[in-house]
Amino acid sequence: MVRLARHLATRYHIGPTDVLIGHSMGGWIAAHIKELTGATAILLSSFTDQAKIVAAIRSPRLLGFTALSGLMQSRFMLNRFKRQYRRDESRALHAQLVEGMAGLRRRYVHQQLQVLFAPVPPLTSQPELRLHARRDNVIRLPDEPFVALPGDHFAHYFYPQLAADAIRDFLQPADG
Repeated sequence: MVRLARHLATRYHIGPTDVLIGHSMGGWIAAHIKELTGATAILLSSFTDQAKIVAAIRSPRLLGFTALSGLMQSRFMLNRFKRQYRRDESRALHAQLVEGMAGLRRRYVHQQLQVLFAPVPPLTSQPELRLHARRDNVIRLPDEPFVALPGDHFAHYFYPQLAADAIRDFLQPADG
């Protein structure tokens, strides 16, 4: 994670005047880029503590095996991921994303899982804004203050105006 954040910050010349907005794993990455650069981080249905990820398996080694062996992308597992998803509102979107996993390279899936679950030093800075749905079944609610959105893990997709309003209000506070 730290290596990825360093690479992205360097590659895209991210600094303290930049604003990063990330959903889910993208928020995790944004939080780590903030840690390195001082940029502003806005997290959508995301986390700064890996324990907030809802996952039956957390071992990077076991996850690596399932990814590199192809088991993670097997028809059996993809169907299981779709069946276990419990939110009607975003079920079709989730199924589409799961089906997209079938075409990814195993090494890429492995790298994504490592970004999520490999041990990383704790963050010493926190994002400036968190938006999170109380019914998120992918990432548990943050312990820190957050702006509540309706819906589930994909709240920003189904309620874009509410997410945009919260971000706009944060970025352009009312004159006081």
